[in-house]
Amino acid sequence: HYVAAQNLMEAKKWYEKAAAQGYADAAYKLGRLYDDAHDKTKAGQYYETARQQWEKAANAGDADAQFLLAQGYALETESAKPNYSLARQWYEKAAVQGNAQAQAALGLLYHYGIGAEKDAAKADEWLKKAAAQNNTVAQITLALLAKERLDRNAQQWLEPAVAQGDADATAYLGEFYNAGFVDVQHEKEPFAQMAKELLKKAATQEKPSAYAMYRLCLLYTSPSPRD
Repeated sequence: HYVAAQNLMEAKKWYEKAAAQGYADAAYKLGRLYDDAHDKTKAGQYYETARQQWEKAANAGDADAQFLLAQGYALETESAKPNYSLARQWYEKAAVQGNAQAQAALGLLYHYGIGAEKDAAKADEWLKKAAAQNNTVAQITLALLAKERLDRNAQQWLEPAVAQGDADATAYLGEFYNAGFVDVQHEKEPFAQMAKELLKKAATQEKPSAYAMYRLCLLYTSPSPRD
């Protein structure tokens, strides 16, 4: 705990130096640190500093700054409530410029009707644009939405994310096999075996999937491999 606290203090020192030089990401990180320490006053000050710096770059047309500004508006903290309407506006500006993270986020907002009216067509459009740029959040979302529609090609959205090493995508593909929801011709037993292999892979990666761990527990305690 002492080493961790020492490291945190050292990090805070360098964040403060970077923030003083006008580096918005460092100011935002400081805000998060103070939020975690329940110091709403200092957290709010650093969040506002970051917002102002991002907004300056965003207004100049910087797509990355536009995305980060949108994130700042979208994420709830102890010291600030989210403003999804403003978040959507900045996501849209970044998305139009081709920022894949913004495209995925915008697709999700339209899908759930957050910060805008629900719009399935716009959600699909932006998620597919992000997926085409190998954004794994968009790829996973499109796969799950396709599965809800009972689209037997749903796995095709997961496969590129799995190829990128995304643990959650690997876990969901394992779950698709476990449910027999894949567009391949196999008997039940190979489905179950493939499901376990994929879930184990997802659960033991460097950045493992908690969902994969949970599904493995169910697989090993269930009388049926597809329960």
